[in-house]
Parts: sequence; structure tokens; C-alpha cells
Amino acid sequence: MYGAAGAPARSASAPVVRSLRRPPPATGVSFMNNQKQQKPTLSGQRFKTRKRDEKERFDPTQFQDCIIQGLTETGTDLEAVAKFLDASGAKLDYRRYAETLFDILVAGGMLAPGGTLADDMMRTDVCVFAAQEDLETMQAFAQVFNKLIRRYKYLEKGFEDEVKKLLLFLKGFSESERNKLAMLTGVLLANGTLNASILNSLYNENLVKEGVSAAFAVKLFKSWINEKDINAVAASLRKVSMDNRLMELFPANKQSVEHFTKYFTEAGLKELSEYVRNQQTIGARKELQKELQEQMSRGDPFKDIILYVKEEMKKNNIPEQIVIGIVWSSVMSTVEWNKKEELVAEQAIKHLKQYSPLLAAFTTQGQSELTLLLKIQEYCYDNIHFMKAFQKIVVLFYKAEVLSEEPILKWYKDAHVAKGKSVFLEQMKKFVEWLKNAEEGKSNIFNAVCFKMSVNFYIIHGPYVPPCLLFSIGYRILAVIKVVKTRTDILENHHLLPANCFRIIFFNWKFLFALFKVTITLNLVIGSNPVEICSVDSNNVQPLLGFRKMENYGPLQTFMRVLGFFLNIGNFSITHL
Repeated sequence: MYGAAGAPARSASAPVVRSLRRPPPATGVSFMNNQKQQKPTLSGQRFKTRKRDEKERFDPTQFQDCIIQGLTETGTDLEAVAKFLDASGAKLDYRRYAETLFDILVAGGMLAPGGTLADDMMRTDVCVFAAQEDLETMQAFAQVFNKLIRRYKYLEKGFEDEVKKLLLFLKGFSESERNKLAMLTGVLLANGTLNASILNSLYNENLVKEGVSAAFAVKLFKSWINEKDINAVAASLRKVSMDNRLMELFPANKQSVEHFTKYFTEAGLKELSEYVRNQQTIGARKELQKELQEQMSRGDPFKDIILYVKEEMKKNNIPEQIVIGIVWSSVMSTVEWNKKEELVAEQAIKHLKQYSPLLAAFTTQGQSELTLLLKIQEYCYDNIHFMKAFQKIVVLFYKAEVLSEEPILKWYKDAHVAKGKSVFLEQMKKFVEWLKNAEEGKSNIFNAVCFKMSVNFYIIHGPYVPPCLLFSIGYRILAVIKVVKTRTDILENHHLLPANCFRIIFFNWKFLFALFKVTITLNLVIGSNPVEICSVDSNNVQPLLGFRKMENYGPLQTFMRVLGFFLNIGNFSITHL
């Protein structure tokens, strides 16, 4: 029997012969190491690539031809276009050719660097740039992009990159094409298809310098605000930290609130102008508070601090009601408060008494005083250790002329906030009752004074004046005194006084003494730049000739000068309104 190779077949019963020779001992050197090392050759080696690793050749032209052919067949019906793009995603590689796809849908074909279309390339009229220039058409195209990206989520990043690229190519597009792209971008930003971070491309130096960025932004924000309100736009900008960068749409020499406001208001975007103005004001407030805290920590004189704050108020158009809140916050942040409730009240009173002149400089209006009261209420509520100190702080400020009666009474009646309401109203109950009684007493004093005034005046200098004229002048003064109870009333009613009436009349000394108690308070709170009156002898008639020079003074100033003379109180300071 022979095997398959022709060798004699071994019998099944034949014994198996095994070699009895022992294997050679291990030498510690492998067989491979004993082989001769091969030298490198200059000829290359061919490696066979597995089929799964073979990559398809990148051919955007062929992809473009397929898309354009399909768009040509669908025509201008955007519903049909959306269906075609949806179905083609299963056949064509959208992930690989995303840039080419969006170039075609926006510009009609693949874009060369700079934003131009190659002459030898196919193009289609079913695109954004070839459509009508109106918001309704752009909204329809936005729906096409929206459906496509919702269907193929992986296109979202590629679409954002495409829009960023298109914004950099704005100079290569016509004005009409830029307007269409701006309206489309605004709609896509409104419906959330795009993120506001794509607007960073508008800050390109060349686009800003040529004015392209600002013009594009006008169309973009118009369509965006048309879809949403300014609050939604502001929220989107805030998320990407662009709410404070809108003025960078203009060159450096035009980056001012005034220029921005004028430009966008004339373009019909008043809401955006007001938003930017508010943002700048907020930024100015933050800077003001920061500088104010630094000045306080350095211990700068109150005079310098007040001057600085008033300059900032004028420069940035910040109302006093806002400033008093900033000053209050700064004052309360300059000290580390005691954690014990029984000690913090005493510490607060001592600290605030020191800063009362600073606070008083910015409570010249009733609304400012009310704002300060609300700030105190909120602070005492938010810091539980101050809950029992509220009434003490208010009384301190009342005595220091920081707060007056009417704002306190208004706060107590209906202007307070809900925070700690029951606790603070209970604390203020007795003080408010005292204020109301004081107001009634003051009213009686005014009536008594006015009665005396109406019958006790005499001609002291000048030509004869008919009694009817004197009574007329006295009646006008009477009307003013009846309404003058607070600083606000003074500023509103002092014009009722005749400018030179005090040149020719003299009051009974009792009336003057009663009136003096009222006017001393007025003298302490009105304006700045004091004007001093020299001490004169009331028995000397010559100084009265000087009253002729008072015709250039305001009515209230004249009143204060004459009052100081007849009371003979020495150097009497008054202030300009």
C-alpha cells in the first residue's frame, strides 16, 4: 500500500519509532539572534491595504453636480427642496461635503476664497443669493436649513462654521446678497439654529473699517428683533459675553454711546440703542462703585469723593437715585461687621454717623431718600444681625439731615417692600407717630407766623409804596411759606417770591424770630458755594442802601440776606440755588 505521495504506507500494527537523542542544551541565545542581520535596501516595499481601510477619493465637484441636478429638478418650491435634501442624505455623504452643501444652498455653488464663484463651475438659482430680498422669503429658506439640520444633527457644527466663513467673505458679496444673508442669519439666530457666537466674525478689522459690519448688523438685528423681542436678543448676547462688545462694530474713533445710539436709532433700531446705553451705564456704575470703594479704603476726604461722584454722574448720565444705592453699598462694604447682634447695632451707628455727610450729598431729592430707605430695609433683612438696627439707622439719618419726614412717612405708608415688612414697620411705629405730631405742630407755627406777617411790616427805605402793593407782596410770601415744608417744596415754589420785595418791607421781630427757625434748616441744605453777609447794625440806615444791589439775586437768596440783616446775627452764610 502506498500513501498519497507514493511512499509505502505504514502498517497499523507497526510500532512508532521515537528519537532517543536528547535536545541540545539551552545556550541563552535565541535562534533568531544567531541569524545574519539583514541590511536595509533602497527599494521600497509594497503593503497591501485592507479593503476596509481604503478611503474614497475627496471629490466635491461630483457632489456639487449631484446636488445642483436635484435642486434644478425640484425648482423654486422650497418644500420640494427640503424633501429632496432629506432623501439625498441617505445617498450622499453630507458629513464629508457639508461645506460644499451649504455653499450651494447659500450662494448657488462652491465658493472660492474671498467669496467668489468660479466661472467654470455649475451653479443653481435655487439658493439664498438668487432669491427675493424680503424677510418672508428668508424665513422660508430658514425653514429649509432648520429641517435639514434637525434631520442630520451632525450638520449643526458644519453649518456654524459655514456662516462664520460667509461673514468673513462679506466684502466679496454684493449689497443685496449681504442684506439677504443678514436677514437669514437674524431669523436663524432667533429660532436657535445658530449660536450668537458666530457674530465674532463681524469684528474682523477690515469689515469694521469699511463699515460693512455695522451695515450688516442693522439688517441682522432688525430681523432678529422682528422674530423675538430685545430681551431675548440681550439674553442670547449675554450667554456668549457679547452684550458689552456691540460698539466694536465701529472703528475705534467712533466707539461711543452717542455715535452708536444715533446710527442705530436712525436705522430704526431704537430698542437696541437703548439697550446699549443701559449696558454702558451699568458698566459705568460698576466702575464707579469700584473706584468709590478704593477711595474710601484710602481714607480720601469726603469733599474729593463727592466731587468725583458728581463728575461721574454728569459724565455717564447716572441719576441720583442710582448713585445713592451705590454709595450705600460702598459704605457698608468698607467695614467687617461684628457677628454678635447686640454689638453690631452700636458698630453700625458709629460707622454710619461718620459717613452721614457723604450720604447726605446724594439725597437732595425725595425719590433718592426713598431709595436709600429701601436699600437700608433690604440690607437689614439680608443680614440678619441688622434686623434690630433698622430703626436706629433711620433715626440717625433723620437727625443727620440725610432723610426727611415725607420720604419716611411715605415709606411707612405704602412704599416699603415685603422683606421684613412686619418687623421694620413695628420698629418704626413710635417714630412715625412722633413725626406726624411734629408735622401738625409745624403747621400751627406756620399759620401763626403768617398771621403776624400779614399785619406787621413797615417801609424802611425807598420811595412811598401804596399799602395795597405791600399787602399783595405779603400775601405772595404767605402763600409760599404755607407750602414750604421740605427741601423739594423750596426748590419747586421759591419762584413765587418777588425778587426785590424785601428791599422795601420790614417784618415784626417776633415774626422774624419764628420764621428764623424754619429758614435755618433751609440754609443748611440748599446748594453749595456760600456767599457771606457782613455783620451790620440794625440802627444804621446806611447799610440798607446795599439792598439795591440784590436785584441780581434770586428770590430765596434775597429773602435770606434780608433775614440775616434784620436779625443782626453776624456773619450769615447763604447759598446759590
